[in-house]
Amino acid sequence: MYDPVFSSMLGDDTRYDLEDDIRQLQRHILRLKLPRGPKWQPSYYDAKHLENMLNVLHKSTDENTDQYVRDTHVPVFFRNPAFENSAAFRDAEGRYDALSINLKLCLLCFSVFPVGAIIKKRLMVYWWIAEGFIETEGNEKDLEQLGAQYFYELMEKDFLKPYYDKRRLEVQTCKMPTFIHSVVTTIAARAKFFDFDSIGRPRADCPSSFRLALDRSPQLECYKGYEKFHLVFNLSANVLCLSLEWISTMKNVTVLYLGRWQSYANHSIHVVDDLFLTVINNMKHLRLLSLQGILGIMELPDEVTELKHLIILDLRACIRLQKLPRDIGLLKSLTHLDLSECELISMPKGLSKIKNLIVLKGFLVGEPSKHTCSLRDLSELPKLRKLSILTRLRKFPEEDDLKAFQLLAGLTKLKIEWRRLWKQIRGDNNQMQKQLPARLQKTEVQSVPEKTTPDYMNPMKKYLNNLCGVEELDNNQMQNNDADCPQLPAQLQKLELRCFPMRTAPHWLNPVKLKKLEKLYITASELCDLCGNIGGWNGPVNPWGVKVLRLKYMTCLAMQWKEVLKLFPELIYLENVNCPKLSFFPCDEAGVWINKKKVQSSN
Repeated sequence: MYDPVFSSMLGDDTRYDLEDDIRQLQRHILRLKLPRGPKWQPSYYDAKHLENMLNVLHKSTDENTDQYVRDTHVPVFFRNPAFENSAAFRDAEGRYDALSINLKLCLLCFSVFPVGAIIKKRLMVYWWIAEGFIETEGNEKDLEQLGAQYFYELMEKDFLKPYYDKRRLEVQTCKMPTFIHSVVTTIAARAKFFDFDSIGRPRADCPSSFRLALDRSPQLECYKGYEKFHLVFNLSANVLCLSLEWISTMKNVTVLYLGRWQSYANHSIHVVDDLFLTVINNMKHLRLLSLQGILGIMELPDEVTELKHLIILDLRACIRLQKLPRDIGLLKSLTHLDLSECELISMPKGLSKIKNLIVLKGFLVGEPSKHTCSLRDLSELPKLRKLSILTRLRKFPEEDDLKAFQLLAGLTKLKIEWRRLWKQIRGDNNQMQKQLPARLQKTEVQSVPEKTTPDYMNPMKKYLNNLCGVEELDNNQMQNNDADCPQLPAQLQKLELRCFPMRTAPHWLNPVKLKKLEKLYITASELCDLCGNIGGWNGPVNPWGVKVLRLKYMTCLAMQWKEVLKLFPELIYLENVNCPKLSFFPCDEAGVWINKKKVQSSN
């Protein structure tokens, strides 16, 4: 239904300040919720209707603020002679000239983003790696570590500002100050790094630049000379209609970033047809392919395996993706593969043939099969140092799994997430329903001699517990600290556990065996202890060497602050989110505590 009041708020030409609109709607809602006389009748704009409008406006604020701010609130410094002749501009330009050639190129990449955009470090590092902007000669660090070093160096030189949603030790996201953004955009236009319009936005056509930024509604037929582009970046297009001709003629592209770069996860991208992937093998020089957050991709075609120079494949949050190419092992140059938040059915056996793989996220561990890649098969990847696992096996990792972990000699970061399929639960529920007569229409129970509801009365009882993944095992089974029992790799520096399905800490979560562990993250678990405490809190403990501890949604973990300090004497950073039984913690309103003295001494 057309709403003239609401449409005027969101109109391009007559829209008001979004925050004022929100406050105005909130006042209307408050008035409508106040007591009224008996003759009062709700109008079309009742409280419920206005609340719905407010939710839409909040969403519009999140998605459109960058563009709105650029169009209405940011002074037009771009191509302004007075601005370019100012002392402030010359000073910033001088600082730019002092940068190395690699840092200059890395900095110019930020010119494509709108003013005020929140930009992830990972995005920029992947971009720089793919374009070859990172110098590796004479340096033992890998490309990702060097890219992070470039990112922090630009921050130290005040070209970037850290962005925090809460206090953190490491910066993962940044913003570029408005003034610096104007300077960088001006320099990027001179260098023809991107083509810009009169107010500094990337142009729909590219007369000079070899880099193309797709806008909100890209008309691909207007882009001429497809073969010249070596970068295509989806800046703001929510719907992609990619023709086979358009893709097949771009033979010189090294970066094809069609996916989501925005920091908020609710930003989705729809593709009209995924047939464009069947001709992507024409991009012989492609090094980075990102389809992050794109809906409508069910299967990655075999043509992708012909990209011999591909080093980064980002499929994160392709929630409908179910199948990978069987011959994915042909991607010999691949170093980073992100399958996080995908609903894959299995892992192809060919994964174990990608010998250069350094980062693997979203690896699915299921029932063993000769046609799927197992955890033990990953031992054939000598360079693997970061692994993220998704499993539906409640008893994972078992002894064989721990032995397989031991074979991953270079692994330093490990994440495990336990998940169960609702289809499995629903299927078991249907089977249990057969315990009751098929023609039964009414059931009346006056008393039940059992302490708990019997299964035939509550067939979902057992399986609702499975959704939480909670299981209690006896102490002898869980507290087995036998020296001969296999453990996680001793060289682990970071361990993250999500939805761990036991109440008691497993034997492999052991501070004695994980002496190099510096970061421990546990989320959405009903663990009752963190291991290390022997004979109660008043007795001796095996302290952890962990410096960063994150505990989120731990409903059963009961500890006091002094007990945490005793168990984690090296602690520098603690994050406590929705853990109701953690008491007397000196955290701020975001649940963060930082040991400032240790941070200063370490710097």
